[in-house]
Amino acid sequence: MNACLAFAARNLARVSGYDPEAAEYFHSACIELLIPALSDQTSAADPALLAATVILRVYDQLNATGDDERHLWGTTALVDLQNPDAPTAGGIRQAAFWVFIRQDIYMALVHQRPMRCNMDSFNVRVTFDAKDDAAWANWAIWLLGLIINYCFGPGEKSWESWNHLNSLMDQWELRKPQSFVPFFYKERSEQDKQYFPILYFFDRIHITGCQYFHIGRTLLAIYDPRNNTMHVGLELQRAQRQLQKRVLNHVRELYGIAFTTSPDFGPALFTTCCTLPLFGPWVTDRNEQLILMTLLKDVERCISLLHSH
Repeated sequence: MNACLAFAARNLARVSGYDPEAAEYFHSACIELLIPALSDQTSAADPALLAATVILRVYDQLNATGDDERHLWGTTALVDLQNPDAPTAGGIRQAAFWVFIRQDIYMALVHQRPMRCNMDSFNVRVTFDAKDDAAWANWAIWLLGLIINYCFGPGEKSWESWNHLNSLMDQWELRKPQSFVPFFYKERSEQDKQYFPILYFFDRIHITGCQYFHIGRTLLAIYDPRNNTMHVGLELQRAQRQLQKRVLNHVRELYGIAFTTSPDFGPALFTTCCTLPLFGPWVTDRNEQLILMTLLKDVERCISLLHSH
């Protein structure tokens, strides 16, 4: 409860001038309870403790001018103590687990490093046969984590590993429920000064799944081992144009989702915003660049989180 109150008070202090001391009070009260609990391995596996730590992680993001990942390391230690079935355990344990994975993905993208979470320790079976849309969104999130480990991890960037991940993304795209297809879609049109596509979805869970899907696809395009094939002359220019086109196809979809999403859905804006350091340089059109700058302002205004990267 103290973690929830600390987060709420901090957010109110950022957007409405609410007394910041209230947030500090609840934060200190929560830490006072957490410290002894963390010293007991049995208590540390309590899902309520994990949930409180995840919430405080978001609190620290709201409260800090920078992010050195100290608290993410602590949350990672708690996640590693969870049951391997935590991703599908239901209740607060499952919810806290997936929030942590999304936090880990955010920091991995910003710092271009592999996931802190040991993904091999958890039973996430991506079977592409679930009837629950939340499962499909979580699969997109999980697949992105695997792609991040491939792109930023120390292992060999083999064609076999890339092709396996690309095949999983192919299956997600081909077999996803119809609900993940936007009910309204309008292609970008430079003539109409509409520089990003317009996409409307039925529910936020569909927005989330498609965002993570396009981030994963973009990373796979950039880290395709075939990009390292030597080209010269006109063949080099052709290869560069093809890569640019592949990247922009997904980047424009990703940012189009953000711009046509309800402004009160802060996570969608924030998820997209954290990709700008990675994908922004691929956007070379001046009009598109100016529009993307508004994304940073939208994030700050809607979820009160300064994007300092």
